[in-house]
Amino acid sequence: MKETEVEAQRIIEKKRETKRSDAEVLERKIQRDEVGNLICLPGGIYEWFPRYVGETEEEHVERCQPTGPPPVDSQKEIHQKEKAIRTFDTGATRDADDGKLDFEGFLSPLTLVRFAEYMHMHRKQSNGEMRSSDNWQKGIPPDAYMKSLWRHLIEVWVSHRNDRDSYDICCDKEEALCAIIFNASGYLHELLKDDKS
Repeated sequence: MKETEVEAQRIIEKKRETKRSDAEVLERKIQRDEVGNLICLPGGIYEWFPRYVGETEEEHVERCQPTGPPPVDSQKEIHQKEKAIRTFDTGATRDADDGKLDFEGFLSPLTLVRFAEYMHMHRKQSNGEMRSSDNWQKGIPPDAYMKSLWRHLIEVWVSHRNDRDSYDICCDKEEALCAIIFNASGYLHELLKDDKS
């Protein structure tokens, strides 16, 4: 017998005598063979449990069956109990905001106001009529967004590198950055629309 198999056999024998927990056996990091069973855990969750070298199928099922997560209903109860509560100086309480989207932190009001000004300025069409603010949401092909995105990106890049004299590109950096935001968000909008449909 190989040394690892002897060690595995010794651990299995000891487990039979002491009924030690799975966690303690696993800590030994003993070698496992290719066989195992797909065990149905409480809550209808299936998990693959490899069988230890020298372990019979009955021992394997006995060792694996009690383990695993609690039933789904119990998981919900545990999650609700573990929810942290925020208590404010006033005494008001709310659930913790961990894991919730933090729009206030992710976005800059300065950037949003400047972008809204850019969008409003570009509502006037060449025929003099004003398009609706959400006109772009009717659908612009991603190729059109991509071509425009690159034009404005090059404008910002040339300006950033102070190469304006080398290229025939005049750039208002704020305008070009807003155009990049518009084209990137429009492209993303089309992608998300396609994903949902």
